[in-house]
Amino acid sequence: MAGRFVMSILFDKSKKPSLPALTNAANYAYSVARGVTLPAHAVFCPILPLTKYVTSHSKWKKIYCLADIYVLENQNLCYITNYGMGAPVLALVTELAVALGVKKAVYLGLAGSLQEEVQAADAVLCNESLCDDGTSPCYVSTPTCKPASALLKKWTQLLQCNKQDFHIGRNWTTDAIFRETKAEITHYKRQAVLTVEMETSAFYAVCKKRRVQAAAAFVISDTLVKNSWQRSFDKRIFRQLEQLFESTKMLFK
Repeated sequence: MAGRFVMSILFDKSKKPSLPALTNAANYAYSVARGVTLPAHAVFCPILPLTKYVTSHSKWKKIYCLADIYVLENQNLCYITNYGMGAPVLALVTELAVALGVKKAVYLGLAGSLQEEVQAADAVLCNESLCDDGTSPCYVSTPTCKPASALLKKWTQLLQCNKQDFHIGRNWTTDAIFRETKAEITHYKRQAVLTVEMETSAFYAVCKKRRVQAAAAFVISDTLVKNSWQRSFDKRIFRQLEQLFESTKMLFK
């Protein structure tokens, strides 16, 4: 009816980050992983070739808790993988890892480039991620999420000391990989956003909510610079991931 107020069928999500939840990850972890305690440091990565590298270069004990968790011997570090793709699933697994004892965390992933200077197989540290996903607003009310500044600074210095080339900049997290549009890409290129992927905003948001220090880095696997998708998977990408993983060992010391 004209002039009549109609309430939205959706709950006002802007209120959600400050509201208490009905349950929590600790309760869930108790039911599925009772007695398990993880190391204080964790690396999350869903990329199978890196998993093969990590497991072939370390002694480990494997735990399953909605993901494969490799506890690396004598390193106070666990490697978490095989949990799928996207913001919701990484948020879920991060929540569980924190409930099981993780205090500092790094996410390593693949991303698409939005800028000419960011080329295939380049490494990128993420200093801010745009929350264009459905999970981050459940944890934060801001349009972007950032890593722990001290952790990112230390990682930057480590890579510089190792003379490893890398970029540092903003990332766009989106849920729908097959709905990236020319208009969005043009917009984010003008905003000096370097990369696009599907997880980091949620990872940063969960870690901020749970007071866990976090940082993320990507290796470029494809480009959208010229408003067309160009895939660039090759061995250089996986060697770059291996180097980033090795740098996390020093990062957590």
